[in-house]
Amino acid sequence: MRPLSMLGSSATAPIPLLLAILLLTGSALAQDGPVFMTLQEDADEVQAQAIMDYWTPERMRQALPKPFPAALATGAEAGSHEAAELSPDAVPGLAPGWRPGLRRQPGPNERLEISPDDPLYQVLTGGDQLQTAPPFSPPSSPTDFGNYAPFNRFTWQQANNTVYPISTVGKLFFTQRGQNFVCSASVIQRSTLATAGHCVHDGSNSNAGWSTNVLFCPSHNPSGNPRGCWAATFLATSFQWFSSGNIDRDYGCIVTATTGTTIANRVGNVTGWLGRAWNWPTRQSTFAWGYPAASPFPGNRLITVVSTEWYQLNRNTSEGQLSKYIGSDMTGGSSGGPWWINHTHSNTEFADTDGSSLTDPGQVSGNCCPWINGVNSHKRCSQAGCPAGSVFTQEMGSPQFRNTSSDNNESEDVFALCFANGGTS
Repeated sequence: MRPLSMLGSSATAPIPLLLAILLLTGSALAQDGPVFMTLQEDADEVQAQAIMDYWTPERMRQALPKPFPAALATGAEAGSHEAAELSPDAVPGLAPGWRPGLRRQPGPNERLEISPDDPLYQVLTGGDQLQTAPPFSPPSSPTDFGNYAPFNRFTWQQANNTVYPISTVGKLFFTQRGQNFVCSASVIQRSTLATAGHCVHDGSNSNAGWSTNVLFCPSHNPSGNPRGCWAATFLATSFQWFSSGNIDRDYGCIVTATTGTTIANRVGNVTGWLGRAWNWPTRQSTFAWGYPAASPFPGNRLITVVSTEWYQLNRNTSEGQLSKYIGSDMTGGSSGGPWWINHTHSNTEFADTDGSSLTDPGQVSGNCCPWINGVNSHKRCSQAGCPAGSVFTQEMGSPQFRNTSSDNNESEDVFALCFANGGTS
């Protein structure tokens, strides 16, 4: 799949527009993998300035939190908490991140895979063992609070927003169908962001559903954007999200301009970037990050929720992908914020004392940085249409992050598309 050649545009246009979309149809697109749109690629500085001109402080304040997709939990599914084994080609793996100050930046294809002769391989691929020992027990039927995974929520200190790895998380401003919204996103390569699919496209199977005016502001705080913002040049998501809003495929990526609005450098060179993890079982201790902007949150504070991946569900048994769930009460605006397994101090780490890499996955490789293994994606509810009062507000879902040879629309396939279209430059 290759991007369509771009047409020129007027630098005086008040709102940067989508200039070209490459779309195939039906099964041909599914066979070719994720879908994407390309914005004007030349004159990055001009483009970034045009988008920043659009995003005035007033527009940023008035941008609405992008609502979470909501899925109805009914019948057997409401009480089903699957413990599915990974497919034979789902080898657990990690790709290293980069902390500012390290001498060498890793490429996007550098990775560590847990080989079949490693004892850890059998543990990871032998199926997800649900946590059943007290005080943990999988819920028999989700309700709006009781039986959800325990979680703690923290407001991050503003002064630390620019310290790695927190520096990789930011607010994502964009327009969909004429309405301005805000999500969250994180940096995963020199010029690539990870976010939710519904933050780059509305899942309507329509060209008109792509986001425009996309602007990423890392380290955002109540005083503004201390490092400025970066405009988008390329967006991608899975075919399943684009065509039908499948929440089990609700992941996306964004390529940013090589120059920010206040710093003449690539965003990853400024903030550092997260490592990536895939094919890990659903039982990880998770740090979920974002800028929730719907009540009771103000939208200008970085929030983190610490929980454990509690269970997983297959929303579409014929499609085969799973979503996983943690306890979290973050609201709209946090969509696309990263889920980390492992958390590293910027300059001091201590060895894990229980001898288990499962309790500290980052020590599998001894490499830098937290690993992104999901995104704030969706909620579920108890009634058709998900009216007010029926949403499971104490739960957050994320699609599984996977990488196999049998599927070409997994998270790593989407990210690879961004890497191949300017995301590593």
